[in-house]
Parts: sequence; C-alpha cells; structure tokens
Amino acid sequence: MVTFKIIYLIGLASLTLIRLHYTGKNRRPVIMHFRSGCDQTLQFLSGLGLTVIPLVYIFTRWLAWADIPVTEMFQNLSGSVGTLVLGAALWLARRAYSDLGGNWSATMQIKDSQVLVTTGIYRRLRHPLYAANLLWGLAQLLLLPNWIAGPAMLVTFIPFYLVRIGREERMLRDHFGDSYNRYCKQTGRLWPHPRVKYSDE
Repeated sequence: MVTFKIIYLIGLASLTLIRLHYTGKNRRPVIMHFRSGCDQTLQFLSGLGLTVIPLVYIFTRWLAWADIPVTEMFQNLSGSVGTLVLGAALWLARRAYSDLGGNWSATMQIKDSQVLVTTGIYRRLRHPLYAANLLWGLAQLLLLPNWIAGPAMLVTFIPFYLVRIGREERMLRDHFGDSYNRYCKQTGRLWPHPRVKYSDE
C-alpha cells in the first residue's frame, strides 16, 4: 500500500536527520578505536537492510516477485501497527542520541573526556539505540509486505548486534571498570529490569 511506503520514507528521512544532527555534535578526539573486518562488514550489511533494500523495493519493481499476497484489511492492520512501532523506534532513538550527547559514536571507540552516561533513558537501558534498531526492524516488517524488503533490517541487524554487543561491553568495562559493572547489574541491555533504576550510590 502506497500510504505505508510513504510512512516508511518519512520515518527514514526523520531518522537520518536525527542522526546527522547528533553526529555534528560528536567532534571530540578519539583516544581508543576498536574495529574488525567482521564488525565493519556486518554494520555495512545492516545499513543495506535499513536503507538500500527498502528503497529499491519502494522505488522500483525489482523485488515485486517477492511481494506477500495479503488482503487490504490485513495490510491496513499490519501497517497501522507498524506505524506505531516506527514512531516508538524514532522516539527511542532520538532520546538515546540526546542523552548521549557528544559521547555517541557509530563505531566502537572511546573519546577524549568520555563519560559513562547513566541518566535519562540510560538509567534503565544500557543499549537503547540497539533496542530502537530492533523496533525499527519490526516496523519495517509490518509496513513493507515483501519477503525481501520486509525482514531485511532484522535479518541483517541481529547478526551485527550479536557480534558487537559483547565486544562493546568488554570495551566499556575495561575503560570504566567497577562503575560499569555496577551499572550493568542495575540495568537491562534492551529491556529495563522491573522496578529497578540505576543509582550510583
């Protein structure tokens, strides 16, 4: 349905603008940078699943052979739920970028004067940006009824997340020490612990 394709495009444009806005505030010198060929490849594939594959589906007929035959009523229901999930993903991403401020980075790195952010959304979640990506993947699945474009984000992002998350937390634990260990005990990675908020006391 054209309406839900337009909604996806608006969401993608909004996400891009949010990210560009906070990238401009992220100019501090890098003191440690961790990268691997596997990590970079999976991050690139995740980008394809988020942008290139959906755009090919929306603007061309190249993936029409993989369209999922659904009724108009089902597509309206799926698209409506997908729109709500997309909105939640955008809200969570913007909140996470805002709370991180100059500490955000697209790659695994430690910047000069970097601090452990434990306020805002980070008081409950250690990785709200990854949670936002998973929500986005679910929204994409619901908005784009195509066997390739729909699940593309989830299929490409989940392997990236599984490879990255352990390395990233080891890097943060090495840099922040016991402070990060205490933080991990009181927060969830992607979902908050029930009735628990981080306290540095």
